[in-house]
Amino acid sequence: MHKVLLSALLLAISTLSITLISAGRVTAQTVPAQIDCRGALNPRLGVGVQGAVIPQPPIPLRVHSQPGANSPVVGQLAPGARFTVIGGPQCIAGSVWWQIQSDSGLSGWIAEGQADQGVYFVEPLSQITPIAGNANEGLVA
Repeated sequence: MHKVLLSALLLAISTLSITLISAGRVTAQTVPAQIDCRGALNPRLGVGVQGAVIPQPPIPLRVHSQPGANSPVVGQLAPGARFTVIGGPQCIAGSVWWQIQSDSGLSGWIAEGQADQGVYFVEPLSQITPIAGNANEGLVA
């Protein structure tokens, strides 16, 4: 019974947080999401990860109100613009979509890349985030 519940819980999690305990310091590392999105590039982002629009080619990235290229565009991120992933992933038409909040305050959904061209539009900037806590507390989610 416990194995069934654990399996269901693991399937429901789109990103994993792994806690590293070293010399009394607790940190969490966000692992790129595991999502079955046929035809998509392998995701490199995850919830809580900071990212940026790839600077070359110098093309702005559209931010949509919902995941999917057909949803309304709410703004654009310039090449090099930074953001934090706050939701997702969603698989729409062979692309992995992430809900983001940009450093400038723009929020919405972006595609991570385009598989048929083999191009990522964004890149992760950081994957390790300090978590306040005591090393004696065990795992921190």
